[in-house]
Amino acid sequence: MGKKGLLIGCLLCCILLLAGCGENPPKNLTTSEKTNMVLVKEDGTVESLTVEDFSKDDYDEDELKQYINDSVSKYNASAGEGAVALTELSVKDGKAKMLLSYQTAKDFSDFNGMTLEVTAAGDAASLSGMPDKLTSIKNGDATAAADAAAGKKTAAVSLGAAGDGEEAYTLIVPGKITYYNGGTITGTFSIAEGDSGCTVIYEQ
Repeated sequence: MGKKGLLIGCLLCCILLLAGCGENPPKNLTTSEKTNMVLVKEDGTVESLTVEDFSKDDYDEDELKQYINDSVSKYNASAGEGAVALTELSVKDGKAKMLLSYQTAKDFSDFNGMTLEVTAAGDAASLSGMPDKLTSIKNGDATAAADAAAGKKTAAVSLGAAGDGEEAYTLIVPGKITYYNGGTITGTFSIAEGDSGCTVIYEQ
C-alpha cells in the first residue's frame, strides 16, 4: 500500500473512532461539566453534580467541604456506611462543583429531598406517578404509558423538580431514551428536566 492509501486508511479509522464517541452513556460524571446533572448507572448506583455560585465572603472552601462531609456522615450514620460519598469538590471562578455518589436512587432522594425513582428492566410500568402519555422519540407522537412501557428491556426513571432557587438538572440514563415526558431531550441518553421534573423510558 502506498503512502496515499495508508493515509486514507488512517483517516477512515479516525472517522470511525470519532463516530463511535457518544454511542454510550458516560460511565461517570466530572466537574468539567457546567450544569447540574444526575447520572443513573446500569448497576443502580447514582452520581450527581451540583454547580452553585460560591463567594468566599460567605465561607471558604474548607468550611464548605466540612459542611458537606458532616452532612454525608450524618446521613450515613442512619442509612449505612457508604450510602452517600463526596467524590470531588471543586471551587473555581466563583463556582462550587460538588460531585456525590449514591448507592441507590432512594439514597439520592433522601439525601437531597428530591425524588428519583428507577425501575428494573422489564418493569417500567411499575414506576409510580407514571404520566398517562409520553412522547415518542421516534415520531414525536403522544403514546399511552402502557404501550411505551411494554417490553422486556424497557426501564423507567423519574426525576422530581429542582428546589426553589436551584437550577434544573440534566438526567442521564444507562440506555437509549425511547419515550419522555416533562423535559427537553438533549441527547440519546439525556434529558433536561422541566419545571415539574421529567420521566423517561429507555431500553437497556
